[in-house]
Amino acid sequence: MQTHPLVDVSSLSENTQANPIQTHLVYATRENFTGYRVEGYDANTHICLLTPKAAQALLAVANDLSQQGFTLYVYDAYRPRRAVLFFKKWSKEATHDPYELARKKIHYPTMSKSDLFEKGYLSENSQHSYGNTVDVVLADFETHNPVDMGAPFDYLGELS
Repeated sequence: MQTHPLVDVSSLSENTQANPIQTHLVYATRENFTGYRVEGYDANTHICLLTPKAAQALLAVANDLSQQGFTLYVYDAYRPRRAVLFFKKWSKEATHDPYELARKKIHYPTMSKSDLFEKGYLSENSQHSYGNTVDVVLADFETHNPVDMGAPFDYLGELS
């Protein structure tokens, strides 16, 4: 099986597009469903890794959207395996941190974090770990405000 190196779609976009893709890698911050910076993500690095094929597809979509007045914000792309293991461990631990409880109300208000893997909202074999999956949201090009997609980013429930 042939493997391909991952490329930074953020840099590629900045170097090739008039309206580059924006990145805000939420798992490098506490602004995600866990309420913690996730293992495997560096808070000081804003690279967005994908396979070359996935990166080219995302750039093509971004070009089409820019002609319609939209831009893309990437919240997650390649996910290190240790991040998936972090999610698994986190899902089994009791919640004590007030910020984590606040994130629960936003991201998975109708269920327990211990049910997220069983119900399929999280996966031990995340496709993100292969560099071919990306989490994005549309944003208005002029205002940079995200378009209402029906649920907040990282919503773990039927609404998503």
